[in-house]
Amino acid sequence: MRALVFKTFFISKKTFYYVILLMLIFLSACAEKQLENISTNNINQNPKPQVLKNSSNEVNIKSINKKNIENLGLTKDAEKTNKQRITKTFKSNSISDKDFSNRFLNIENNVKTNKDSISQKNIKKTDQNISQDKSSIIKNGNNITNESNKEKNISTPKDEAILKSIPEILSSKIKVGLLLPLSGSNSELGSAMLNAATMAIFDLSDENFELLPRDTQGTPKGSIEAINDLISNGAEMVLGPVFSNSVKAISPIVESANITVIAFSNDSSISGKNIYLLGFSPEQQIERIISFASSQGIENYAAVVPESAYGKKIINAIETYIPMYGGRLNKIEEYDIKQGDYRDVIKKITDYEDRKKLLIENREKLLVQGDPVALKALERLEEKETMGEVNFEAILIPEGGARLRSIAPLLAFYDVDPRTIKILGTGLWDEPGIGLEPALVGGWFAGPSPEVGKSFRQKYREIYEKDPHRLASLSYDATALAVVLSRNGNEKLINMSILNNSSGFTGVDGLFRFNQEGLAERGLAVLEINKKGFKIIDPSPETFNNLN
Repeated sequence: MRALVFKTFFISKKTFYYVILLMLIFLSACAEKQLENISTNNINQNPKPQVLKNSSNEVNIKSINKKNIENLGLTKDAEKTNKQRITKTFKSNSISDKDFSNRFLNIENNVKTNKDSISQKNIKKTDQNISQDKSSIIKNGNNITNESNKEKNISTPKDEAILKSIPEILSSKIKVGLLLPLSGSNSELGSAMLNAATMAIFDLSDENFELLPRDTQGTPKGSIEAINDLISNGAEMVLGPVFSNSVKAISPIVESANITVIAFSNDSSISGKNIYLLGFSPEQQIERIISFASSQGIENYAAVVPESAYGKKIINAIETYIPMYGGRLNKIEEYDIKQGDYRDVIKKITDYEDRKKLLIENREKLLVQGDPVALKALERLEEKETMGEVNFEAILIPEGGARLRSIAPLLAFYDVDPRTIKILGTGLWDEPGIGLEPALVGGWFAGPSPEVGKSFRQKYREIYEKDPHRLASLSYDATALAVVLSRNGNEKLINMSILNNSSGFTGVDGLFRFNQEGLAERGLAVLEINKKGFKIIDPSPETFNNLN
């Protein structure tokens, strides 16, 4: 009897040491990576946040999980941040699968969405039979092989419980890469987009979906290195990068590897060949605002645009859409974005010198006449700086930030009545405090409906204690879309055919779909600036039925 007990104990002890050895090897391999994969498994399992510094001494997050969220500054009260509160925060703000299928990403396909609540997910049971010469744990593309020839099977209840603490074998997962500028001058943007992607993981993903964030450093070279790393780690699809030059840099690699990329750029010249663009197209914004302005009876237009690649796209768009909607482009002026002084540009486009000259000539004529009627008219002209009207009813200023606030007030300075001339803009106007510039009050611009993304922005503020970057929503929508594409029954492949769904999707920024060129077509609203911000004056469409 003693021999039997001793033998049982001996086997259990061997088994225990064997499992501990596997865990140590696994953890050693994980430490070699700068960024850990975001998945439902390591969200629940990694107990502490790990950070690494790159060559520039900038801190990068290595892993994101529910247990370390409080240490990443995601909640309001550090003293109350515990696992239960964090889980509650995300769970209470999560979108259910049914709601997701019917409202958030409205896809008219039979996509299976069977998943458990994220707060109740368990690690998927792996095969408990570890063979003598083939057993391995795969993490981030690194194989950690069991070289022991002494134990072939681990099957006791205690050992099975221990095995559950080891992250599941990842070869069965659907892996999606995420390319963001997590270091460098645009690291704040990259961090915000990573935050949004993490929110989407908590809200929508299941245990078969894994997101692999990689730092591009905001450069083409960094993007090339990052996507090569993702491909070597088995990514079936890549979200990002953000900037057009980085998208161009990875294009040959994307084509060669035959993977699909959903980038955050809006440069229409780089789409196609497996590259889709989710960014807000300036051309579509121009069409939306011109079509609305024309419906309000505006026929004569002017525009001031920057001398840049972006400016050229704007010029091409207005030269296309203004005539298409029955209008006339009477004047256009370009400015050097480096000079910072826009007076000459506005003086030209408003014909200020000609109108001032006309006023002087009329004053001289009235003085020569000298009769009471002429003198009365001359008295009225004393308060004027110019005479005559500009030859446009609306002027397009496709700018944002400081340049917009510098250009807009110059119209009144050069004697253009803001009550009679409508200022038009694009989604670049969508920024806090826009209504504080009096010259812009009453102006119209095209952009996503603020009502659609209200819940996203509110939830982001609750979790991260700050407003999201205006591009953060792209990362949320892209991650959510990738989750839907991964729900392909029992197949471990992404269903890319859903991307071409003509009915489109409803995301944080409203309705969107991809056209044949891989460009995101969006249902945009028209908004009017007021002192408090802006209000919707023409809502965004709810379907593409009337836009085909």
